Amino acid sequence: MKRYLSLAIVALMVAALGVSAYASTTEADNWGNIFYDVPKANVTPVMDGVISAGEYSEITTAPGDWCIGCSDDDWDDEALALTTSAKIYMSWDENYIYYASEFVAPFGFYCPYEDDPGSIWNAGCIQMDYCLMESHNDALENRFEDGVGKAENGNKVFIQYTTPEDFESLDDDTLAGLFDFTINGNNVVFEHRVPWSAFAPAAFAEGQQYGLCAVYSIGPDSYCHAQLAGGCSGGKDQSRTAVITLKPAPVIETEAPETEAPAPETEAPAAAAPAETAAPAPVAETAAPVAAAAPAAAAPAAQTGDTAAIVVLAAVAAIGTAVVVAKKH
Repeated sequence: MKRYLSLAIVALMVAALGVSAYASTTEADNWGNIFYDVPKANVTPVMDGVISAGEYSEITTAPGDWCIGCSDDDWDDEALALTTSAKIYMSWDENYIYYASEFVAPFGFYCPYEDDPGSIWNAGCIQMDYCLMESHNDALENRFEDGVGKAENGNKVFIQYTTPEDFESLDDDTLAGLFDFTINGNNVVFEHRVPWSAFAPAAFAEGQQYGLCAVYSIGPDSYCHAQLAGGCSGGKDQSRTAVITLKPAPVIETEAPETEAPAPETEAPAAAAPAETAAPAPVAETAAPVAAAAPAAAAPAAQTGDTAAIVVLAAVAAIGTAVVVAKKH
């Protein structure tokens, strides 16, 4: 009972501080006009301080979506730098809504309030704020709000600051399971989830909306806040929250497996040309053996009565001489 009484007193004190408590503040230019479409998770996020493929979709914010509030003016630049450098990731499923972030904590980020979790807003921590659209539209304070941090010894530091009307506070084991951090020097990775049952009468579906704001407390020894949207740090007006619209899961594009290109078609070898058959060597024209001219028979003594015979024999002798000349070519 004492615990809840002290928490109530802390909550009243924080609410009473309001915006005027900050030594320096900037208001979000877009308060009341901040909208994000948040796709469903393709892979159920695991609260391990690691942002894995398929768990979230990255959300792009504008400078006018942020405000800051620091107890020391000298920290303004660090708070403003976070508003432009922090990476934001969100998703949802039938059981939870999810928020994750990567950012640089310029003064370190371990929370020294393990024994006083109600004061973690004054040191390195994250505060998350979720509400129904009724609270956003009517500027009500009805919301779920928790603060989470990590002690240097590795222990989680957490508290549920506000329980919505008609809802029960989550037990410590459940609260501890809603988040985790990975802290490497000044580099911080943060994951957070809230069950729909913590502030909504039923799980939401595609097309439905809720309100959200997130506070990054990065001061070294007192508060220095960079807040996405509004409704938590500097005033509990839920009309300042960002409006989240639930969208279907993004389509994962898969590359078709590479297939080896078919081997180029090889042309069938051309039919071998028929071997050229050497033209038959010209048959050497062998001269028909020329019969040696028979020795002319001794001409018989001319007979006056046989003159025609003598003329014939002379013609034959002439023809034989012509044949021999032709064959010597």
